[in-house]
Amino acid sequence: MMGGLIDPGALQIKRALWGNRLHGRCTLYAVTEVDGGQDWPGAGVVVNCLKGNPSTSSVQELSYDEVPYTWFWVPIGTVVATGYKLVYGGSPYQVERIPPIHSDEKLIPLGCIEIRVPGATIDG
Repeated sequence: MMGGLIDPGALQIKRALWGNRLHGRCTLYAVTEVDGGQDWPGAGVVVNCLKGNPSTSSVQELSYDEVPYTWFWVPIGTVVATGYKLVYGGSPYQVERIPPIHSDEKLIPLGCIEIRVPGATIDG
């Protein structure tokens, strides 16, 4: 380690280990502005992800409790921005918040809000 930074090789190994914990898959769609609204054209990109707050499984450094977000975690290097649509298990979400990350982060947290269709039934 040099000057308090994580060795690049060790960081790559840690990111790979975290990547193995990503048990789900989601599809990300880039957003475009169309006539004062938003659209998500194109095929989208499928990435591994984790839904929820990993801190419930004793990983405190990955804790985000901000309501009303549903948190998804995707690998570092995933191209994503606020406004993107994320589809997980057939349910669409919009990426509303991406907290700042540090160079030694292993995953990118995405604060998402479920996209509701007017008149649709809400489970629960």
